[in-house]
Amino acid sequence: MTYYEWQEANGIVSEAPAQTMQEKFDIDSYAERMALNIDSTQESIRFSVVYRYLNDSYKTQASQTGQFPRVAIMDPYGSITQLKENESATNNPDNKDGYTYLEADISGAAAGEWYILFSNFDNIQKIVECDLSSGNASTWLHASSSSRGEIYYEASDAPHQFVITWENTDRAANNVSIRTPDGTTYNAENTPDSITSEFGRYIINVPNLQSGTYTFDIRGESLGRVWINCEEVSVPATSETQSIAEAETLTDSVQ
Repeated sequence: MTYYEWQEANGIVSEAPAQTMQEKFDIDSYAERMALNIDSTQESIRFSVVYRYLNDSYKTQASQTGQFPRVAIMDPYGSITQLKENESATNNPDNKDGYTYLEADISGAAAGEWYILFSNFDNIQKIVECDLSSGNASTWLHASSSSRGEIYYEASDAPHQFVITWENTDRAANNVSIRTPDGTTYNAENTPDSITSEFGRYIINVPNLQSGTYTFDIRGESLGRVWINCEEVSVPATSETQSIAEAETLTDSVQ
């Protein structure tokens, strides 16, 4: 039984998905909270918290007391959004480990300081993810174990490299991947020859830029602020291109 099933059994559940409450409350009353700083207004943000109890006795205790894990999001204006259970994900037959999935999608997310607030998460394993959709965000705060961002680029035939750096350089990114507009994925598994990885720095080389939105998926623990820069790569002239250039120069001089 989850918190939301317990609410329903006691006649106090709301059928609405993630709901926003226009109220102020004291974040200090929450035992655990996570800050998320956003530089500029985003098109949308998806918050996801996946959790499970360390053993069945803790789950049974929660069922008896009704003190189930709860998560809330507070925006820069103090409005609160409660994460709601994604029952289809929780009850999916492929969910062999018995995780509970809590989610909230927020549109038109304002710039400023957000808080992810946790209640009743003792004796629980959790995974927190925050996905940003802005159309052109080149920096964001990676405060959880996974984050995602989208950036729009114009097309270019020249080779480019994406240089990804982060604030807490003593921490390593476990996995970084880029999905291009045509669906190609660049990462250490699929395209190892395109990757250069160092502490605090990750480089992915691509043969050109496509017009459209690139999706960046970055995994690691509390990397801090993440920056993404896209740079054109200068290609040294080959003997063939040099010969062509010299021939063109000679032709111009004869004319």
